[in-house]
Amino acid sequence: MKTIFVDTNLFIQCKPIAELPFKEIFQDEDIRLIVPRGVIKEIDTFKSQGNTRRASRAKLAFRLINKIPFEGYYKICEFLSIGLSSIKQLSTFPVLQGLNTDKVDDSIIQDMIAYSRLNTINDICLLCYDGGLITTAKEYGCNFEVIPDTWLLDPEPSRQDKQIRVLEEKIKALESKTPKININCYEGKSSTKKLTLDLKSYRELTSEELNSLVKLVSDKSPMHPNKETDSFPNNIHPPVDQKALQKYENKDYPEWLEGVTKQIKHLPNYLNYRNNLRALELEVGNIGSIPAENTLVRIEVSDAFNLHIPNEGTWVWKLNKAPDYRKIYLQAMELSNRTPNIFQTTRAVEKSLQYERTDKPKFYWKDKMHKNAVRLWEMGCDEFRHKHDDQIIRLNIMPIGNKHKSGSLKCSVFAKNISEPVELNIPIIVNNSEAQDSYLACKKFIESPDSPSKSSKLGIELLKLQKSN
Repeated sequence: MKTIFVDTNLFIQCKPIAELPFKEIFQDEDIRLIVPRGVIKEIDTFKSQGNTRRASRAKLAFRLINKIPFEGYYKICEFLSIGLSSIKQLSTFPVLQGLNTDKVDDSIIQDMIAYSRLNTINDICLLCYDGGLITTAKEYGCNFEVIPDTWLLDPEPSRQDKQIRVLEEKIKALESKTPKININCYEGKSSTKKLTLDLKSYRELTSEELNSLVKLVSDKSPMHPNKETDSFPNNIHPPVDQKALQKYENKDYPEWLEGVTKQIKHLPNYLNYRNNLRALELEVGNIGSIPAENTLVRIEVSDAFNLHIPNEGTWVWKLNKAPDYRKIYLQAMELSNRTPNIFQTTRAVEKSLQYERTDKPKFYWKDKMHKNAVRLWEMGCDEFRHKHDDQIIRLNIMPIGNKHKSGSLKCSVFAKNISEPVELNIPIIVNNSEAQDSYLACKKFIESPDSPSKSSKLGIELLKLQKSN
């Protein structure tokens, strides 16, 4: 039988007594807990201290103590029982020198020593978590064990912590009745939080290089081709129309050659556009419990970049077709005057965004669809429904100018029933380097004019450059 005098903190700071693993400390078959008079006084004091956790714990301890018979013990479990120190018996034992029984710690030591000597019990121990009480026990030669930390309850939240918890619960309740917007950015199939652009710049062509490339094109389409290449029935050539010949030699062919020169001059710019374009997808979803009302999605890039609408068609770089020499013949078959642009494409507008407002759940361009490169897009939706398919916004990012610099892409979502906009900021880190030899790259591209471009608005951009020059 092991007799253990307990301190108040066993009731106030520890888990319920029936759940404590006493056998981890005391190997005895039977364990008897004794509650000193000072502990009962403290429990009486604590149980009247409002709605604190200490008061609640004191009330539970009071109910347990009330179950103890006047003379005897209350059995908590098979090996554990609890009893009281007899006031009548212990009061006959003289107070030890240096102890003040008006103090709780001193009264516990006094009761423990008196109980041991009056009942001739040697196997007695103090169980507590109080440094002052342990010091007194050491001074009077009493055995003791410190309550393990694993027996203690988690620290009680402070008043401020409780207020924060209440506010958090209120916020959580409000959020459960509001939209919850999330934004993700994808490059290919991978989600990304940062873009790194390794940009290569092709230098301008020198005059000698430009003339060489123009000659390469003109040699393939000379002003006066070999008549053997002309296709006429029975190889019979009709008479020449002198007026048509003069127009061909003095106007049509020189103008075509001049246009080719401008096209090739700006070919390095096209290669820069094609190689430095970056395709992205923004995914905007509502995972809340209600739709977002009057939603506005704003996408903007810093002044070092532009936004382009991607096309599902393919852009092809192609030189203007040379004028047909056979028109100089009087009886030449009628030929089309159509001259293709420098770029030809089958254009398919981004289908995920409507031009105009159609119905509430669909997104539309807030102002108008931006056919040219701009820095800001705005899209609206009257009722962005929750827990539906996310809105996918496809875009191309293009650096501006020749000296590229770092910047950022920002997507913001506003709504009437969202207190603050939801934002996603994507840093764009730019690493500049010079591309391979510009002349060789242009020569290779001219010799393979049907190479598809990944650009979306490059044709329009380069045509503007030509007109300006």
